[in-house]
Amino acid sequence: MVMSAQPSGVDSDPTPEFNEQCTAVVDSWQRGDLPFQEAIARLNTFREKAAASGHVANQARTEQLLGNIQHFHGNLTTSVQHWERARTLFAQVNNQISVAGMDLNIGESFRFKGDFARAVRMFRTTYNIASELGDLRIQTIATTNEGLALVAMGQHSAARNAFEKALQLL
Repeated sequence: MVMSAQPSGVDSDPTPEFNEQCTAVVDSWQRGDLPFQEAIARLNTFREKAAASGHVANQARTEQLLGNIQHFHGNLTTSVQHWERARTLFAQVNNQISVAGMDLNIGESFRFKGDFARAVRMFRTTYNIASELGDLRIQTIATTNEGLALVAMGQHSAARNAFEKALQLL
């Protein structure tokens, strides 16, 4: 993958204030202070505001968090849809670390769904992006998750290789 220059005048990260507002919703939901549907509604409102303002990274962050909540609520297909939209939006603003993060999340949903071959492909894509960016943390997580998927596939030798690679990265 060749990293292109970031478009002029485009923020690649969500604004700190917007991010704080969105994560407060997720935190409140995780503590049990906010019902699932209300958390979704609030994040959807933030997403609409981000889209109206044209701040793509803010919009991507809401999609990411909607995916997270849906994933933890057991709605794996819906979580993948949100993460794919987040991935597309993060790619538009050239936030490659977040693109890799979305690929990692998508891979986890596929692993949870039992689509192990597709999960492995996503983890390898994630690893490659993270490797190009020099992000050892994401490389390690992707390799470990690949190992978990390979175990589920009964490919124990390949899984061991993945786990050993993850240990070397650590």
